[in-house]
Amino acid sequence: MPIDRREEERVKARYHGHYHLVLEESHDYGAFEKAVKALLHSPTLDILESELKKLGEAGTKALAWLEEETQKGYSALKAGVVHAYEFEVVDSKRVDKHFIYIFYLATRKAGSPPPPAEHLYQLHNSGKIFVYTSPPISGWQVLDENSATTRIAASGGNLYQLHNSGRIFRYTGTPLTGWECLDDNSATISIVAAKNHLYQLHNSGRIFKYTGIPGSAWQCLDQNSATVGIIAADDNLYQLHNSGRIFKYTGVSGSEWQCLDENSATKAIFASKNHLYQLHHSGRIFKYTGISGSAWECLDDNSATKTLVAADDNLYQLHNSGRIFRYTGTPMTGWECLDDNSATKAIVAAGDRLYQIHNSGRIFVYTGTPMSGWQCLDENSASDSIVAD
Repeated sequence: MPIDRREEERVKARYHGHYHLVLEESHDYGAFEKAVKALLHSPTLDILESELKKLGEAGTKALAWLEEETQKGYSALKAGVVHAYEFEVVDSKRVDKHFIYIFYLATRKAGSPPPPAEHLYQLHNSGKIFVYTSPPISGWQVLDENSATTRIAASGGNLYQLHNSGRIFRYTGTPLTGWECLDDNSATISIVAAKNHLYQLHNSGRIFKYTGIPGSAWQCLDQNSATVGIIAADDNLYQLHNSGRIFKYTGVSGSEWQCLDENSATKAIFASKNHLYQLHHSGRIFKYTGISGSAWECLDDNSATKTLVAADDNLYQLHNSGRIFRYTGTPMTGWECLDDNSATKAIVAAGDRLYQIHNSGRIFVYTGTPMSGWQCLDENSASDSIVAD
């Protein structure tokens, strides 16, 4: 009898192609099923180790590899470098089947791979907004169709849209009609979201945070005409000035904004979790370390770099040639090429998932194999941009 298929599907959905799940009936399935059930209810890795040992050769191989990964802190796994553990099966495919499923359970228990993005949205040049529901190509549900929509943002399970009039809306759950207006100010030029936070930037440089409090729904955090952009990640908010100066919001009265850098070469800033990056006009990429005397570490120096995308502990760069790279941890040399397509116009990431959109409107998700591991999710020439949460 097969094990709980709901669990199998949940695991496959969570890791979305980053590992290959091979699970079929075999002669010693009863022992394996018993071990799996124990693992599903195991709160500690000590129990995991005990159950693995009971599986004989399959468990021994699994345990040896997991112990090795544990010693490395699952660094390769978190960086997305390891996408599948493959080894030769000499006598029986049963070892392969058992090991791979055990690996799923073990990594889930250890909390290694960050959870994937739960939502992918696309905005059409007509203003229509869609959410991906699966399957590829046909699995897109329309959430709104308003020609005034110029931008969408998503975070914390929330979806927002900005109109060319400056009006800001939040999606409340009912397609087409379920949009709540949060603000109506013609000065608004951009919105950013992180966790459950929403911010807006005015053409005057003023920055506001949405509080949701009636009568004072928007709190002004700064008013500096030099501000040209804002970004947010988790509970962190940053701003970039036209001089290249970078500031972080501290919330401390009297010193609300801390200057982290002042370099006229800075073109843009990017953030995820507690990580902050900057891109120079020259293509140089820097990461903020916070260390006195060496606060910014150079990660790359390539004039072809067009933009960056950061999500959790992952960092990606897009070249003007369409090439996509993932940072693997070694400054300057630690960049792995994931794709090389001149049609790529933008990339977005959330959790451990990476997406790209082509100038033809085609949308792809990365499934784990550099160059060839891209699955097409949609092909609509009206697609203008995508966001993920």
